[in-house]
Amino acid sequence: KTVDGTDEQLRNLEGSLREMARTMPATHTEIAAVAEAAGQLGVATDDVASFTRTMIMLGETTNLTADEAATSIAQISNIMGTAAGDVDRFAATLVKLGNNGASTEAEILNLANRVAGAAQIVGMSEKNVLALSNAMASVGINDELGGGAVSRAMIGMNTAVLDGGKELEAFAKIANMSAKDFSAAWKGDPVVAMQAFVTGLGRINDEGGNTAQALADVGLKGTQNTQVFLALAGASDVLSESVAMAAAEWDSAGAHLDEYGNRLGTTESQVTIAWNNIKDAAITAGAATLPAIAGVSQNVAAMATEFGNLPAPVRDSITALAAVGGSVLLVGGGMMKAAVSIAETVTSFRALSASMVGLNPALLLIGGARAIGRGAYASHAAEQAKATAAANEFTGALRGQTDAVNESSRAVAAKQLQ
Repeated sequence: KTVDGTDEQLRNLEGSLREMARTMPATHTEIAAVAEAAGQLGVATDDVASFTRTMIMLGETTNLTADEAATSIAQISNIMGTAAGDVDRFAATLVKLGNNGASTEAEILNLANRVAGAAQIVGMSEKNVLALSNAMASVGINDELGGGAVSRAMIGMNTAVLDGGKELEAFAKIANMSAKDFSAAWKGDPVVAMQAFVTGLGRINDEGGNTAQALADVGLKGTQNTQVFLALAGASDVLSESVAMAAAEWDSAGAHLDEYGNRLGTTESQVTIAWNNIKDAAITAGAATLPAIAGVSQNVAAMATEFGNLPAPVRDSITALAAVGGSVLLVGGGMMKAAVSIAETVTSFRALSASMVGLNPALLLIGGARAIGRGAYASHAAEQAKATAAANEFTGALRGQTDAVNESSRAVAAKQLQ
């Protein structure tokens, strides 16, 4: 319901999602939920299948569920304008950083979500957002505290570079660069200037300088800003390593595939896939038998409606109708046996449906009996006796029709049990 598209697009999407269930250790329901989330979050119809596949992989290889991964990555992509073809690169970089840092993929994504808005404004790339988020998570900075402080710093640096003046000189001084060089570094790649800034804070701290005052000089006052940047400055090498790792993985984009391959080889995954294939076969079976079931149900529904409209005295006298219920149960038993062959099941349903056509005279007789019954209510006691006689005649006729249904049902069941 959340994905718009042509009939052909939706048929192709359904086929792709069912193919995932046959080959991936995630249920039909889980896969459909991710695709639904993708549609809600604005993923293009033609990209939903590939997006869903990648999120299922992340759900199997990280501490994120597939639905959580889909929601967070789609939100970040919407903010930063990530191309559909780069979602795999994003996933691979996330897995690589999570596997090699003192962080989890969930922590990295939470921080990335916090800084994405500011990062988009200053022109920082997705891979560097992930690298910066990994560095913060690896030194124990939580998403709310780190996201706010780093976003303020990025906006402050960008404003200083655009406006020039004393704040630009203050940032450049901390980074141990000239104002011109700092400005050029920021415009070329904001994360390079950010690295120089963090490294400079670490140097000031190592030399016994006043880092809190240095931060205040560039408009980053307060305990929260100091706490975050001192933590980053104390492990500036973590940021540098994260940036280099993210750049390499963004190009190769294979970490999530390798991790998923390892997961796919487990017994648990293979058992899940086996069950998925059984369920998928049941879906196909259900789709094949629906037309035949619909035909039978229409005939049965028509007969039940007519019977329900009979006057109470007539209805009470028709005890033979119980036999029809037995016939239906008998056919049901045949259907259970027929589960091994969908084609034979459909044929048998059609045979039963054809036999139900013979009930039409009985239905007409029901209508007549109903009219007789209604007349009985308005007539003298003698007329009521005539109605009762007519009801008995009808009962005999219906009993004959019931025998015919039983005979057809037995034939159907016998064929199914062969």
